[in-house]
Order: sequence, then C-alpha cells, then structure tokens
Amino acid sequence: MGAVKAGVVIAAVLAGPPLYGLVQAGSLNSTQAWERGAVVAVGAAFGAGYIERLIDSYRRSGPVPRPPPDPRPGPEDRPPGAPPPS
Repeated sequence: MGAVKAGVVIAAVLAGPPLYGLVQAGSLNSTQAWERGAVVAVGAAFGAGYIERLIDSYRRSGPVPRPPPDPRPGPEDRPPGAPPPS
C-alpha cells in the first residue's frame, strides 16, 4: 500500500467519525469537513511515507552483528545442585 493510500485510509478512520459528528451537530458544513479531512489525509500521507522510508532504510542496513558469546561459564552451565564457584 502506498503512502497516499495509507494516508487516506488513516484519515478516514481517525478523522471521519468526529467530522461527521460535527457536520450532524451543525458546527461544520460539509465543505469545511472535506477540507479538514483533506488536511488530515495529507499529514497522514507524509507520516506514512516517513515510516515507509524508515522501514526501507532499516531493511537495507542488513542484520545487526551480534557480539560473540562469552567464553566464561555462567550460572546456567553448572549442573543442578552444584555449589557456586568461589
């Protein structure tokens, strides 16, 4: 899904019901509601595009190298019931 489509879907889900309620209450007319919805959609599209670029850069960076394991024996290497080392 592209950033614009994701922005429109996010705007419809998040801003749609409150705007509809304002239109039904008479606080907004339908043109103002569409304009506010468009502003939210543009902002959500920019946000979705940013997140998409962030994920792509993370994928391109490759796996993060892990440090080698500690060669010293740890408490999980002792047999059950063995006393701790002194």
